Amino acid sequence: MNSHRARIYAATWRHHRALVFTVFITLAVAVTAMGIARLIHEFTWTDRTGAAPSVWSNATGVLNLGAHGSVLLPVLLAMIVGAGVVARDLDKGLHTLAFTQEVARREWYTAIVVTVFVPIALAMAIYGQLVIWLRSTTRFEWAGRFSIEYFANTPLIAGLATLCALLVGATIALIIRHPLAAISVTAIVVLGAGVLIATMLRPNYAPPSVDVQTVEEGVSGGGQSVGYFSYSRTYNDWTLERLFVNAEGDDMNIPRDACVPATSYQSPVEPVPGESEAEFNERLDVYYDEMDAIQRIREAEEAQCLRELGADRFEVRYHEDSQFWRFQLTEAMLLILLGGIAAVGAVWRVGRLN
Repeated sequence: MNSHRARIYAATWRHHRALVFTVFITLAVAVTAMGIARLIHEFTWTDRTGAAPSVWSNATGVLNLGAHGSVLLPVLLAMIVGAGVVARDLDKGLHTLAFTQEVARREWYTAIVVTVFVPIALAMAIYGQLVIWLRSTTRFEWAGRFSIEYFANTPLIAGLATLCALLVGATIALIIRHPLAAISVTAIVVLGAGVLIATMLRPNYAPPSVDVQTVEEGVSGGGQSVGYFSYSRTYNDWTLERLFVNAEGDDMNIPRDACVPATSYQSPVEPVPGESEAEFNERLDVYYDEMDAIQRIREAEEAQCLRELGADRFEVRYHEDSQFWRFQLTEAMLLILLGGIAAVGAVWRVGRLN
């Protein structure tokens, strides 16, 4: 039995090794391109607005494309490798080799997982870490560790997400069996699941922290004190919501045009013919002081309007950066669960193949 099993594993590897090496080479080329782009980005930084703006801009574009595009790689691999490999083998009848060699039916499926899926998942884990390193060493920092491109490229999530996607694709192929249909359905299912996890499930892995501020602080921009869109605290916290709340604690979805201040801004100051530069600057300073006063009046008017509508306070809900690894481990367990369900479904389906 062991010799037959070994032959199935060896035959599966020989049959699919070209595809595995193609994935490896593609990832290596992508990393090399990002590495070259990083060097160009650094060397042209001081001249980005001079003689080499297009070179610097193109290098930045390559880095951004590599970081954001890598998030979609598990979907692409699930289509081409997960669903594609299994569906093609079924379509050509290659799975019958295992069934006629005194090897349990599940060994054919296990051989594909071990010799094809696992190596590609490990390669994606390494690729994700390299993407993070190459992107993080540029002068443009990540928009926090909770940003989609950073979160998805950690070795833990990149590897498990890829393996899970491959397992799901294989299960879909075992059910549908037609290569083109299986690939199409896999794209929809895996992409939809990824969007669902990132937008609906991930924000709820832990209760959010809440920064409570006055209505006046919310109007004047105090809500900018938390989150990776902020200017005054940190880029690492993940801001979920900024909104006004009534006295009962209910969220208030107030349209921006519901409270338009009555006080208007003054027209900009323009130079007067014959006016000296010193005189113009003096008038400009007065204008700025008046604009600051007008801005405070407008903020007070807007805050008063919001209070009349029932606003009691302004809340910023966010996840602290210290929760990052809790979120990583939670999503890892979710991916293991989903991958396990897909694998069980695949083994069940293999047992019923003709």
